[in-house]
Amino acid sequence: MGQQNHWQQAYFELSGLVKYSYLTNHKLESINHDKPVLVCLHGWLDNAASFIPVSAYLNDYQIILIELAGHGFSEHRPADSHYHLIDWVYDLWRIFETLPCERFNLIGHSMGGMLASILASLLPHKIDTLVLLESSAAFTTSANDLLDNMQAAFNSRAQLEKNNLTASPKRRNLAALPSLIQARANTSEISPELASLLIERNIKLTEQGFIWRSDPRLKTLSPIRLDESQALAYIQNIKADCLAILGDVGYTSINDSLTQRAHSFRNLHINSVMGGHHCHMQSPKQTADLIRLFIR
Repeated sequence: MGQQNHWQQAYFELSGLVKYSYLTNHKLESINHDKPVLVCLHGWLDNAASFIPVSAYLNDYQIILIELAGHGFSEHRPADSHYHLIDWVYDLWRIFETLPCERFNLIGHSMGGMLASILASLLPHKIDTLVLLESSAAFTTSANDLLDNMQAAFNSRAQLEKNNLTASPKRRNLAALPSLIQARANTSEISPELASLLIERNIKLTEQGFIWRSDPRLKTLSPIRLDESQALAYIQNIKADCLAILGDVGYTSINDSLTQRAHSFRNLHINSVMGGHHCHMQSPKQTADLIRLFIR
């Protein structure tokens, strides 16, 4: 069995950025420079809790679980803003430059893996190793689909405004929580126990029940997406050795894309563990063992 980490809730507060939440098992101001640091980035609509199971088997490392803007305990973007991939990249680029360690190991799940890959290419002097969990380093679309993507994205924004979902968060009754946890378990194909980790981190209790912490604008579509040539441009610039861990019943599209892009990585190792898209939660010890062996 893994040992439970003693997590500290903290925030990155940098001028010009929304406040970024993170969990850590150590204090950044007293970081041990002789001990490896793991910086973890979660996936879309997840939060730091997605790394809690695997971290139990990595507790001798210094771990920083960052929550992206709009997720978990991090602040939402201003009312007149939307969520763009490149803005998360910029925020994290700023945060990474302030970390008190010279170098660290970067781990990303799903969308977090794409962010981690771009940042590894931008900051080769900071990243020792790159670990992708159920991620092929990029989500791309054909350049020919640009206008269709824009139209769909703008329609999703308009629908959000029409439904008034950007106003004050809707308060829900606590009695609905078990069914919401089961719904998340069904959607993500994980156990209710794992789903509850994500859900409980994503709610704020009120006198009337609870509200969601995540920003509803996260569910709107992206108007501009990278094409394959752009993705390969940054993948080819990743200097760090890379480990990809896929679920044996994970997304076929991720497996296929990673296979096609493998030649563009300088040094890529691919392994699999039991589980689906959240295999790092479903097989935490096996995932941790692979990570530990790789960054040693």
